[in-house]
Amino acid sequence: MNRPGPSRPVGGSQGTPPPTSVPRLGMHVSIAGGMVRMAERARDFGCEAVQIFSRSPQGGKARAIPLEEALAARDVLDAAGVRPLVIHMPYFANLSSGDDGLRAYAAETLTGEFERASVLGAPYVVTHPGRPAEGTGTSEGIERALTSIVEAYDRASPAAREVTLLLENTAGSGRELGATLEDLAALLHRLEDEKGPLFGVCLDTCHAHAAGYDLSSPEGVSAFIRQAADIVGQDRLKVIHANDSAQDAGSHKDRHAPIGSGTIGETGFSALLATPALAGCPFLLETPGSDEERAADLRRLRLLRAELGSESSPGVKTRQKTARGGETQ
Repeated sequence: MNRPGPSRPVGGSQGTPPPTSVPRLGMHVSIAGGMVRMAERARDFGCEAVQIFSRSPQGGKARAIPLEEALAARDVLDAAGVRPLVIHMPYFANLSSGDDGLRAYAAETLTGEFERASVLGAPYVVTHPGRPAEGTGTSEGIERALTSIVEAYDRASPAAREVTLLLENTAGSGRELGATLEDLAALLHRLEDEKGPLFGVCLDTCHAHAAGYDLSSPEGVSAFIRQAADIVGQDRLKVIHANDSAQDAGSHKDRHAPIGSGTIGETGFSALLATPALAGCPFLLETPGSDEERAADLRRLRLLRAELGSESSPGVKTRQKTARGGETQ
């Protein structure tokens, strides 16, 4: 049987899932052992969606993903109904760096993420907006991030240019861009002026809480999601990073915690899961520890969803024994 090549449209079998009445639940999974092993772990842990680093998040040369490996991984995810696959930009890349060489390297790195996303059938790449140089204003930082992202798309192959880039909000520690919804909206608007509607937002619950959007109560969750819809646009909300916070609201400290053990708590996550505006967004865990430890958080989220009367796993076809593997977040 002839297999489609890497230029088949992004989305395809691993594209954006159809809307559901409940959020799909998943987690960040290690790629140790290769992409097929990653897909098997995601399936075996009961993921309904999955996030990965497509390369080491700490640096070094990215491994080329053979086409047959990518297609085999896609087949495993497709058969299990695990979608979407989301790729996270590595931590070392700083799109708004004040150093022209480092900024250009970040743009080159992002191009590589678009290419691997295309081959793997991942519709989304998630990135932090970056950390401008000391003394650099927000506006200049946004312009540098804009330049990096435009360069990354311009270098990409036609198929890779179809991948949607999601800007992730940050906790606001140090000089990070993206701690406010207004920052994200400003960069989104500049990007759309340059490249059109290729962009969206990934909301990280720990980061939002740490940045001062208190998510520990239904009222706080409702207020934050209303603001997000008003400021960045509800149609741009694509993915939720579901992480509890080890620090208080407004701390500006990025310290992820297991679900229910932090200052957002089960009350906050129940409210997030019950928010109609987020029903179409996969909730992806990046809680501390190994894949097995995150899988325990996945079970907690599933229980919270069940308590809302919404435990009907949207489209997931198989559940098998627990797999092993780990990757530091």
